[in-house]
Amino acid sequence: MAGTLALCVGVEMPGQAPDFDAASVKRRTEPGGGFMGRQPGGRFTAQGVSLQDLIVFAYEIQPYQIVGGPRWLDTERWDVVAAGATGSPADVLLALQHLLAERFSLLTRRETREMPVYALVLAHSDGRLGPQLKRSAIDCAAAQVEAQRTGVIPPEARICRVEGRIGSIAMGGSPLADMTPLLSTRLQRTVIDRTGLAGPWDLTLTYTPEPSQIAAGAVAPGSQPTFDPNGPSIFTAVQEQLGLKLESTRAPVDVLVLERAELAREN
Repeated sequence: MAGTLALCVGVEMPGQAPDFDAASVKRRTEPGGGFMGRQPGGRFTAQGVSLQDLIVFAYEIQPYQIVGGPRWLDTERWDVVAAGATGSPADVLLALQHLLAERFSLLTRRETREMPVYALVLAHSDGRLGPQLKRSAIDCAAAQVEAQRTGVIPPEARICRVEGRIGSIAMGGSPLADMTPLLSTRLQRTVIDRTGLAGPWDLTLTYTPEPSQIAAGAVAPGSQPTFDPNGPSIFTAVQEQLGLKLESTRAPVDVLVLERAELAREN
């Protein structure tokens, strides 16, 4: 009809939705597992993971962003093998979302809710920074643009990284906002950069993690990392090493509301 514009959001046309050619979902009864990831050729494998783990992976969110769900959401364990998704890695995630909807009858909606968060702020009124936070000699975002234009990667770009390990975070040539997702993962609460510190930075943060700050599957089966029992907590390390501080506050957070989820139809 002339003069009428219909806007469809989040609706995929038939035949365009990426899906796996074949998939197996089985409840895991024996101990072990805790592995999940994509493989080449549009393949996805998970062993001994919960539906919560699968949702976190498929929707690229954190557990604290999931609202609702059954009591068994993070206790029942599953093995999933799926193959045949075509396209980009993002298409594999879409195919996994469709698989969860089919096998677990998962129905979700996205909302924004005000929730507890941490604000990353300056720890000192005079703006003094910690010894492990320094202005970077290279802007990695600008270097990437230049490399795409010229086809030459500058040698100093080797410092470009945002790397999180158990008990440490390292970053080079990037804004502080690139570090906040790593802090959010460890603290299970959204972290917002409110330092007002513009520009790229180099930093190294080392701390002794609490058990809750070690992601499931981050430790290989049979191994147990050791840490200095007298080492600083992540909160103390942020203040002493970076000259910053994590303040508890509230702010809008994107969440995924689970309207329905059922035990999987196995095969």
